[in-house]
Amino acid sequence: MIKTIITLFFILFSFGISNAQGITNISLMKINDAAAEDDGVIDFDDTKTYVGSPYSNPKFVLGSILRNDTIIFKLVALRYNTINDQVEIKETLSTPNQEIRNLKKSASLVAKMGKTKFVFMPFEGSVSEGDFLEVIYEGTQVDVYKKHIKDIRYPIKASSSITRDLPAKFTDKPLYFLVTKRQQFYQFPNSRKNKFKVFGKKENLIKQYAKELKLDINDEKELLEIVAYFEKQ
Repeated sequence: MIKTIITLFFILFSFGISNAQGITNISLMKINDAAAEDDGVIDFDDTKTYVGSPYSNPKFVLGSILRNDTIIFKLVALRYNTINDQVEIKETLSTPNQEIRNLKKSASLVAKMGKTKFVFMPFEGSVSEGDFLEVIYEGTQVDVYKKHIKDIRYPIKASSSITRDLPAKFTDKPLYFLVTKRQQFYQFPNSRKNKFKVFGKKENLIKQYAKELKLDINDEKELLEIVAYFEKQ
């Protein structure tokens, strides 16, 4: 379901993970130049050449990697590459970017970057067709997942002496999903009105609640407030 609505997806191959604590012992594929530069068109390391960011968090932050709820690597540097759908990992914040590696895509692994949590969801059992999703709400009955997506405007060269070059631009276009504890996914549509249909029989009740409190379901923070109310009904 998720794969069919995601157009900006790049597949990189990775290997397994050992139980050793040192990141140098993790069998992860080193990110290659083509992936880092979006096929050579945009150099992600040269931030002056584009507007926005290809990452959910442009700077690496300290975090942990968990496998089946057990921490296997802690205080490692992490960031999420939205364009390539990869959790990038370094041994420390000061480790050169040339040593960036990609976390294995596995449903048993969780990446925690500060208060941010990413999980990997295979698509119909296929790892290569799956995606990393950010868990932005964890409730007693449902969760809310966020799929980071970026629209890309590639750099445009000036066509005449009176025009100027336009840099590449990344624009956030995230998707949100209401997820049951049995891992059933319900995508929130783009339309404000249709988003309420995700709540099924409680649609009118939730819509009235949002109206009374003047909550905008298109706003991420207020969407989560609406979901929290939904759980109580």
